[in-house]
Amino acid sequence: MGPNTLLYNTKLVNPAPASWESIYDPKYKGKITVPDNPIQIADAALYLMRTQPSLGITDPYELNSAQFSATMALLTKQKPLLKKYWALASDEIDLSRRDAVIGASWPYQTNT
Repeated sequence: MGPNTLLYNTKLVNPAPASWESIYDPKYKGKITVPDNPIQIADAALYLMRTQPSLGITDPYELNSAQFSATMALLTKQKPLLKKYWALASDEIDLSRRDAVIGASWPYQTNT
C-alpha cells in the first residue's frame, strides 16, 4: 500500500484542486470516485482534522465517539455525490476515462 493521490481530469477540473475538499464538493456530484475500503474512514477523519480542528482529532485511526460521528456524517454527505466506490484499480481507471472527473486514487492509477 502506498500514498493516496488526488486524481482529476485536468481538462474538466479547473482550477486544479488545492485540497481533498474536492471529493466532498457537490459541484462534482456524480463524477467522484473513492476506494471501497475502510481506510476511507481514516482519510475522511484526516480531512476533518485539518478543516475542523475544534473536533480535536490528533490521530485519524483513533477517534472518540464525537470524532467518529463527525467522520461518518461527512462520508454520509459524500455518498450521494459519488459516481462509484471502486474496488479494483482498473475500475477507477475505466471510470476516469469515461464518467468520473475527480477521485481518491493510488499512484498506479495516477501513473496509468
